[in-house]
Amino acid sequence: MKTNLLPHQRNRDGAYYRSCASAKLRKEAGSTFVANAIWAIGMPPLPRCLTDERERRLSEGDLEAVPRAIDSVLKWLDCLATALTVHHTTKEYQNAVRKAGHARGETGLTAAEQETREAIRRAKGDIRTAKYLATQWEAHSVMPGLPWQQILLHAYWNGSLDRRLEEVSRQGSGDTMCRSPVVARPP
Repeated sequence: MKTNLLPHQRNRDGAYYRSCASAKLRKEAGSTFVANAIWAIGMPPLPRCLTDERERRLSEGDLEAVPRAIDSVLKWLDCLATALTVHHTTKEYQNAVRKAGHARGETGLTAAEQETREAIRRAKGDIRTAKYLATQWEAHSVMPGLPWQQILLHAYWNGSLDRRLEEVSRQGSGDTMCRSPVVARPP
């Protein structure tokens, strides 16, 4: 995926590329869960006559293989559906559904989780701003004249901003993401 990026897509952090990959999976497979489950269990085995793109008449042996292929695909779909159903009963998924909320603009996070999420966002924002100020400082293009800029730069340079982010991140997360389903291979 990184081989054909546009200039504005280069040198981004990992979260950006994960987001792009998830969007692509949703667009192509309809769901990231389905795509992840397909990766985990693989595709069902099909006879060559059904996967060969050349148009030709099916032989007697090919015709006999079709019912087995249909059975194989149905078993595979059942395995996929079972995996997704089991995944929806996991604690991780249920927690993600709770955190996501039920109505537009409404969160399912507790007050403590919301506070932690905001603290993490503020800490990350401060680090981004401090990195930008440090870059400007090193290029001698700007001198931080405002007190908050000086405080932010000193906190960045002495590592206290990173420590603050680690501390608030340890308190828990308001992350509503639920990771890929765990599936078993079909028989």
